[in-house]
Amino acid sequence: MKLIPLIEFHKSNNNFVNIKNKGISGFFWDFFGRLGLQLIGFIVTVILSRILNPEDFGLVAIITVFVSLANVFVDFGFTTALIQKESVTQSHYSSVFFINMAMGLILGLTVFLSAPLISKFYQKETLSPMIQVMSSCFVINSFGNSSRAYLRRNLNFKTLSYVGLFSASISGFVSIILACNGFGVWSLVFQVVMSDILSNLFLFYFSRFRIKLIYDYSSIKELWKFSSGLFFSGLMDTLFSNLDSLAIGKILNPRFLGYFYRAKSLESFSWRYTSSTLSNILLPLLSRINADPEKLRTAVLKIYKTNTFF
Repeated sequence: MKLIPLIEFHKSNNNFVNIKNKGISGFFWDFFGRLGLQLIGFIVTVILSRILNPEDFGLVAIITVFVSLANVFVDFGFTTALIQKESVTQSHYSSVFFINMAMGLILGLTVFLSAPLISKFYQKETLSPMIQVMSSCFVINSFGNSSRAYLRRNLNFKTLSYVGLFSASISGFVSIILACNGFGVWSLVFQVVMSDILSNLFLFYFSRFRIKLIYDYSSIKELWKFSSGLFFSGLMDTLFSNLDSLAIGKILNPRFLGYFYRAKSLESFSWRYTSSTLSNILLPLLSRINADPEKLRTAVLKIYKTNTFF
């Protein structure tokens, strides 16, 4: 009888060590994946900035703001809820997939129809067709949200990094070719759309995760308890973090927004490689030990100490 607690103790410790090792591996894969994306993005942007005008980048920045705001409504925080939930079934993944698909279609159509109004607001007629093309991204990205959640939950950041790097490299190369052949601002639009298409195709192929034709309202109701708070906080955060871009795009020339958008992207460089990477890893990692408050407490304190030190 005395051996049973000892055996359970060793099993528990081994599980904790495995989770820790997966977390360290995931951190490095996510970090180097982001670093690779930054390098690819930097090279592509430098080349494109020699070919295109700053106003072209400003016009795409205006569209990106509206896309970022609308994207909050596609997911409703469900993918994060999938990652943190202690026990997840196929029903949860499939139900979230169909919710995302429905919202992607609704938002894509809404943005498509609203394109002339947005164009009129900014007094830029060229914005309308570009917004309509980029509205397809809502539908495209809704395909991959559940698969991304599955990979993150299982700490498979290696696959996610490969997917991001492949799609960014190919779409960046194509956008440079288009820019050299006189496509102008459309080369940036096609870069965004192509990157989304490729990333979701690669995700479908490499993840080996398949959705089943299941929709369960009770599964959505379970996840909504957690995701609702994330949705409202994410909405407010996205809104306030993009207000400056909305104002600059309206009050000043899009050329100035192009400069500002690139500078703002550089300013957030340190955050993307510290807090953002840690958040990506810690959510699925800590969710594994939700059932053990003492281990969770110890892990969180160690993380705070390490983060504070750096």
